[in-house]
Amino acid sequence: MEDKEKILTGKIISDARARAAAVIKEAETAAEEQLEKARLLAAERRAGAVSAAHKQAAELIMHRASLCRLEISREELKVRRGIVDGAFSDASDRLFALPDDRYRETIGVMIRKHAKNGEAVQAGRGDEKRITRAFVEAVAKSMKIDLKYSDTTGDFKGGIKLLGGESDKNLTFSGVFKTMRDELEAGIAEILFR
Repeated sequence: MEDKEKILTGKIISDARARAAAVIKEAETAAEEQLEKARLLAAERRAGAVSAAHKQAAELIMHRASLCRLEISREELKVRRGIVDGAFSDASDRLFALPDDRYRETIGVMIRKHAKNGEAVQAGRGDEKRITRAFVEAVAKSMKIDLKYSDTTGDFKGGIKLLGGESDKNLTFSGVFKTMRDELEAGIAEILFR
């Protein structure tokens, strides 16, 4: 009986070893399949992450490019405004630099167009010798109105101010150009920047 027991025990051990080998083989196969699935999932995620990173990088580049274009536009506008400012400033300087007789003629036209009876004409700094009391009296006489000459000099260069009346009138070159600028700026910019 011992032989039968040995044979039976051997058979049980042999079957157990075969079953264990089969279970191990199944486990290894299952593990290999799980590992392959994990590799594929990792590759998909890596590809997704790379794709997302590329998309994010492209969006960042486009955003920065837009910011650069905006900054260039701001700088261009700043330069253009500087040029237009310069054009108005040059026009004011040219008027101020007119010979005395033409300058007085220009100021006379401004007075005739805007002055009302009882107002005072104020000259700016540097104009005291060109816009005199005698000049104002002569213009007033030609208009047949009472105009006064202001003994105070205004803190402006070029043009005049008419004081009194309903309200003071700023006919300084800078004031006149400031008023005209809104109307003329688009046309001047078009001419300058074609």
